This record gives sequence, structure tokens and C-alpha cells, in this order.
Amino acid sequence: ECSELRVPEKYPATNMSQEPSGIEVP
Repeated sequence: ECSELRVPEKYPATNMSQEPSGIEVP
């Protein structure tokens, strides 16, 4: 699931819920 890491702008909430350490949003 590298799609989420590649498009953090589309679903920042998902990345934050999964792992808030590989996202661009604080």
C-alpha cells in the first residue's frame, strides 16, 4: 500500500491514522 504514502494530499487522515511519521502533514 504505497499509494497512500505517494498521495498524502488525497487522504491525509488515512496516513495519520496508519503512520503519522511518513506524511507531509504535521
